[in-house]
Amino acid sequence: MIGANKAENALMALIDVIIDRLADILERAGSEIEGISHEIFDSTRGSQPITSRDFQKILRALGRKHDLNSKIRDSLLSLGRVLAFLAQAMDTKPNKDVLAHVKTLTRDVQSLQDHSSYMGNKLSYLLDATLG
Repeated sequence: MIGANKAENALMALIDVIIDRLADILERAGSEIEGISHEIFDSTRGSQPITSRDFQKILRALGRKHDLNSKIRDSLLSLGRVLAFLAQAMDTKPNKDVLAHVKTLTRDVQSLQDHSSYMGNKLSYLLDATLG
């Protein structure tokens, strides 16, 4: 039985690291999206018009961030499904510490999914503003 407990703890630690890494990537992407937003709506450009090359650069950057956000969403969805399965499996063989950890991780994943949705909406807005 000790081996099973070690396996559960190893799995929880692994999922913790994955969620932390996704949160870091999402945070960095959010900062980069803010930079793109400032580039689009920069009022300090003065009389210098935005060239088509600038628009192409912005569109490529928005596309890359959209792809990254999609991959993060897919990863979070998969993690959510794994955690739901673990929570259900824990109901048949309760380990209160592991079950509590699974519930905490599930809330973390849900929070990151909400933030990813917000970023997706912001990317759509920036794309519309750029093309408009």
